[in-house]
Amino acid sequence: MNNPGSAVAWLLEENQPSVRYLALKELLGRPEGDPEVAAARGAIPRLGWAKEILQKQKPGGHWEGERSLYHPKYTSTNWMLLCSPT
Repeated sequence: MNNPGSAVAWLLEENQPSVRYLALKELLGRPEGDPEVAAARGAIPRLGWAKEILQKQKPGGHWEGERSLYHPKYTSTNWMLLCSPT
């Protein structure tokens, strides 16, 4: 990207609201009450990679077993939150 502003524009795209939310808050210094910030935050569970992760969640709020957040390795809650889908 040749234009430094184009990186910010890319981070503000609406297709990944979690990235947009952080860019608005951390890079642009917008307050939590800003309508764009609120809209981006509200869209996080409904759009983008966060939605893809949450769709794999079981009705009880876990991804594999209810006994542990760490096991089975790579498919438990801890691992699902650390790794983005491919």
